Amino acid sequence: MENHYHWMGPITLSSDIEYRCRMKKHARTYYLLAASLVAMNATGQSLSTELDVPGTANLWLSGMRSGAQASACLNGVWDSSPTESPSQILGIQLRPGAKLIFTASGQVANGPLANSVAQPPDGLASFVISNSGGAEHGIANLTAPLDSLIGVFLGADDPEATPPPEPLDFSTQLSRDYQTLAPAPKQPFFIGDGTDSTGARQFVLIPRGAKRLYLGTADGCGHYNNEGAFHVNVRLHNPPGLQIEVSEVTLNWFAKSNVVYQLQYRQGTQAETWRPLGPQVLGDGTFHSVQERLDDTAQRLFRVVEVPLTQPGPVRP
Repeated sequence: MENHYHWMGPITLSSDIEYRCRMKKHARTYYLLAASLVAMNATGQSLSTELDVPGTANLWLSGMRSGAQASACLNGVWDSSPTESPSQILGIQLRPGAKLIFTASGQVANGPLANSVAQPPDGLASFVISNSGGAEHGIANLTAPLDSLIGVFLGADDPEATPPPEPLDFSTQLSRDYQTLAPAPKQPFFIGDGTDSTGARQFVLIPRGAKRLYLGTADGCGHYNNEGAFHVNVRLHNPPGLQIEVSEVTLNWFAKSNVVYQLQYRQGTQAETWRPLGPQVLGDGTFHSVQERLDDTAQRLFRVVEVPLTQPGPVRP
């Protein structure tokens, strides 16, 4: 399957000169056209999106048909779809192995605000809670602070078609201070405000088979009377990037460990020959950056390609 990414949009530089850039990723080749940034792929999908998650969003109704129920309270009242359905992330292509970054703000109250104290996305740390129905509709149970922001990945199929995975437990600060979390599909996870207790950014790995992502709030039962909402920004981490600074272009790409890359260029859109730009680079799981001076004689295109380990030529670590 081939993936395509285009970057279209203005970059305003310190010299007040506005440039435009276009970038395309084709299969395992990244094309960078230095003649002209918003994160947008060929189907119009963004590399980031924003949405509101109401306090009524019940994660155990993810992917459920209208009329489905979950999280019954002792008084016999259930949450139901679509009234208490969670918020689905749209506009981002969920690529297995990629990382997501969440940034959340706002407050949610467990019940009417007149009877409770609204909590931020990290929830009420002194009161952790699980779903009253345990695993429901094929979605695993979860233990997390009350009113915290939580999420779950689903595949393309009905979540009820397969048994739920093991539940995750975020009852301690240590468990919530993860750097990178790798939940399975149908395995709810804690998000909070997107940072750990030190303020460091946290990452969530998109699992294999994930086609949908839903966000909700942690509540044992009775989401129906919660108030408030979280405003959430979700973006893909490590998209290939291009930065243009007037007469110099900085080419950045994420180099997977033990994969050899070759940066290449060609003069203008009609040229047929791609020429190597510098030595081959052996990936080490970090970003690599190359700066190249531009001139006014011709349009120059850049790309970075994966090459076999056995391909001759110098390799730079």
